[in-house]
Amino acid sequence: MIYLNRLIYLIVLSVVLSANADHLIFNRICVNPNEAELIEIYNPTDEAIDLSNYYLSDQNDYYNWVHGNSSQLSTQDFLIKLPNNTQIAPQSSLSVTTQTISDFSNYYGYEPDISIIDTELEIFEIGTNANLSNSQEMLILFYWDGIADTIKDVDYFLWGSSNQAVLKTIDQGYTYNDTNIEDQIFVRNYSTSIYSDSLYVRNSIDEI
Repeated sequence: MIYLNRLIYLIVLSVVLSANADHLIFNRICVNPNEAELIEIYNPTDEAIDLSNYYLSDQNDYYNWVHGNSSQLSTQDFLIKLPNNTQIAPQSSLSVTTQTISDFSNYYGYEPDISIIDTELEIFEIGTNANLSNSQEMLILFYWDGIADTIKDVDYFLWGSSNQAVLKTIDQGYTYNDTNIEDQIFVRNYSTSIYSDSLYVRNSIDEI
């Protein structure tokens, strides 16, 4: 009976602590080969979400960008503002590539919604060889209204190691602390794995 009670408690606790995401999330991220690089953003909600004021970056001090204090982008980094008045319908996705529309469509057989090279974007900073690292990097989707001193993280993905992990602090104007870098769980330890992985797929829209 004690065991059964504990089991019921764990089931109830898992239901209480997890719920479907109520915001945009990364659904698929392809990092290899280059021509297949894909960032798929999914809307798991029942309402269309306007992408005005949403940004996408693989630069780990993106949050300093609103103050003009961000370090200079490396040749492989990017920071873009998603197009105004563009919506993602409920249970639908938007595809972004770091490659040209032509290279992407030759690989997949369809065109991406956004190419950081070919799509005309209002605000963007793009390195001369911007792409997603095969081995280790972070990717962030964030929201900024263009006025506030702080941004709002929407979804965050870290792979390969914690070297590119993000840690914003209260000293930078935030009223909460990010998860300590040593406690952030990244996907795949690249130092002990062959770099054969190419596509990361989210297996659940639950958040704990």
